[in-house]
Amino acid sequence: MKPVLLTILATFMLLIAPQKADARDYFGAYAVAPNGAYGVSWDYSTRWEATDRAMAECRARARGCRSALWFRNACGALAMNNYNDWATAWGTNRGIAQNKARRNCNNRFGGCYIKHWACTTR
Repeated sequence: MKPVLLTILATFMLLIAPQKADARDYFGAYAVAPNGAYGVSWDYSTRWEATDRAMAECRARARGCRSALWFRNACGALAMNNYNDWATAWGTNRGIAQNKARRNCNNRFGGCYIKHWACTTR
């Protein structure tokens, strides 16, 4: 075959060959205020976008918000008690994230329950 035909054939084969999908990361985050208000985000392209969104949601509800957690291709959970003490955690699924957040909160404060959970698209 002539070089030009080989080039055309090779290009054609690349176009019709199945392509491996690029892995995409999805980020989520929590922000929490002293009064128990919080903001959450999930399925953002970067850690910073997710954190900014969570902070913006929290700031719309209260002052003194702080970034509490970010997670990638996973789930996050926020546990809180009736005194607005809180803890967060992430896990590979909702149950793991919730159990870790509740345990973290109860180990430090007691009386904690899951206030919110979120998972990214994987």
